[in-house]
Amino acid sequence: MYSKIYKIDARKLLPYKQRLSKLTIKDGGQFKAKNEVVSVAGYVIEWFLAMDGSPKAALHSIDNNLIKLNEFTDDNSLNETELASWDWSELKKIKENTSEKDTKLILPVSMSEQAGVFYSFDFNEDQKRTVYRSNYNTGEHDVVIKSNAYKIINLIQASDNRLIGVRVLKAGMPQTMFLEMMQGQKSPIKPIQELDIVIDSSLDKNTQVVYRESHNMPGRYFVKSPTGKESYIGSVYPNLDNKLQAQLIEDEVVVEDMKIPYLLSMPTTASKPWPLIVMPHGGPIGIFDNRYFNLTTQYLVSRGYAVLRVNFRGSGGYSEELLEAGKKQFGNLILTDIHAATKAVVARADINADKVCIAGLSYGGYAAAMLAIKQPDYYRCAVSIAGVSDVNLFLNSATISEAQIRWSKEYIGDSSKEYDALLAISPINYIQDLSRPILIMHGAKDTVVDIEHAYRMKLLLDKYNKTYEWYVEPEGEHHFNKPSDAQAMFDKMLTFIDAYIN
Repeated sequence: MYSKIYKIDARKLLPYKQRLSKLTIKDGGQFKAKNEVVSVAGYVIEWFLAMDGSPKAALHSIDNNLIKLNEFTDDNSLNETELASWDWSELKKIKENTSEKDTKLILPVSMSEQAGVFYSFDFNEDQKRTVYRSNYNTGEHDVVIKSNAYKIINLIQASDNRLIGVRVLKAGMPQTMFLEMMQGQKSPIKPIQELDIVIDSSLDKNTQVVYRESHNMPGRYFVKSPTGKESYIGSVYPNLDNKLQAQLIEDEVVVEDMKIPYLLSMPTTASKPWPLIVMPHGGPIGIFDNRYFNLTTQYLVSRGYAVLRVNFRGSGGYSEELLEAGKKQFGNLILTDIHAATKAVVARADINADKVCIAGLSYGGYAAAMLAIKQPDYYRCAVSIAGVSDVNLFLNSATISEAQIRWSKEYIGDSSKEYDALLAISPINYIQDLSRPILIMHGAKDTVVDIEHAYRMKLLLDKYNKTYEWYVEPEGEHHFNKPSDAQAMFDKMLTFIDAYIN
């Protein structure tokens, strides 16, 4: 079997719905040897084409056993050079053998802007979270993007094949993340800069499509003409354009010789000091908060709250050192980092230290419960949304894969060997000490943090006669993705927080 590319004239194809006759042919008789551009043995999994449509390489399988990457070295002939090959039978053995978890299967998915270099994924990852720049001639595979928290579903490339971002599966929904969004380093000298990216251009490069976004302005699209004149195309949230008044401060605290970055968003109106909502992100490993537009943050700021987001140890987007420092710190130094940033912020004159609540989802919900228990002098209330309440239960979930189990043992703990230590960092072990009101919210169809976590909290809150509020969304999933679910969640959260600190 051969896979082929032909050069044809679309004008000669049979028009749509036109009936065939004895004198007409659907393809206009064009699939002939003289129109053949390239021919490759076997089944082509992926053709790699240049901007002009000419084939440059092909990833193809032969006899269902051998995968080859071939480069076409002469556009005027069918010459090809093998860049790499993989034995499919050996790959299957690696995939099925969990002891081979570190073996990489790096296959190309797109051409890069550099000749002979490809963007590629490691298909032996449990989920595609790393993008490589691969030179199969030299065997070099350099990491371009590492998204520890989100599955990458597609690449976003400019017209010259430069990688400018990725599409990820985040909070159960496909979302765009540009490269600049995935870098969390603060800029202490310059004011907060907006995201300004050329996402596409005309073939002559003179006309561009530009994407812009800032912390208080949702993403907007413009066409930029050769003269520099810009025309507005549209916005991600058109009803919010030029309506959000917020300020953003980036700073850091030092905890055990490690710099912990944080983002503080505040209203710009005059009624200070502001009540504060501390919002730890989920994960906790690999996820991070960036300086660009965050819908939840801007919603809370518009309601008169300051919002603190801490990129504690274990967060992605900054450095490998910060990320790896989160290992085995699920209930220890990560919480210390969050609280250290909180203490630094409540010392500000424009923050009301007597009106602080902590709220979060998933790991953020866990952190909210733990810090409300451990530091009641700082946090007047807590909101735990889909929060982990029993770390051992979380690590023994029936829905996690073998790869996730291995990862959890390395980064959180091994329940079979460290049961008591993991119980010691679980909120259910300290409910008797809780002295602040807490709101527990969970989706009944959560497959990430089972609703059993919420019911265990409720059982103990009732047992110790604690002040709490309870809400279960019958159709809710982990991130409350449906607009109606999200609206109900935010309404209940703000009503609760308003009652205790505002």
